[in-house]
Amino acid sequence: MSATKLPRIIAAGFFVFWLIVLYGGADHPPPPGFVVVVVFNLCCSLVVYFRVSTYMEWLKTQKEKRGIRVFVDGLAAGVVIAILTMIIPGVGEPGVPVPAILERLIWIMILAIAGAANALIVYGITAFLMKRMTSSG
Repeated sequence: MSATKLPRIIAAGFFVFWLIVLYGGADHPPPPGFVVVVVFNLCCSLVVYFRVSTYMEWLKTQKEKRGIRVFVDGLAAGVVIAILTMIIPGVGEPGVPVPAILERLIWIMILAIAGAANALIVYGITAFLMKRMTSSG
């Protein structure tokens, strides 16, 4: 595996993993709105593709406080996704009342934590695979 392929491989793995998780949690057959979920997943995978390149650079240069930066990356991504899911029309369960402010804040916090966890896992996988590439090559 080459360093140029690593971002594609990790982003594709991210997409497939989350597609399985999201499909597993969907009604069967998934409702038409599931397409929006797949598009969100695809967009997130594209971001992962670009961030893996950045993480690789940070690992090579031993950038200071990179773990904290990765954590903040993920927090920010989770907050953005949470807000997008609240403002895009047609997203959400039909017939369910609009969530109150506390419910919205909880949603934002949950996705921020999930985003941070995802970013740290992607970073860890990147570091692991880079180490394997350098030790085997």
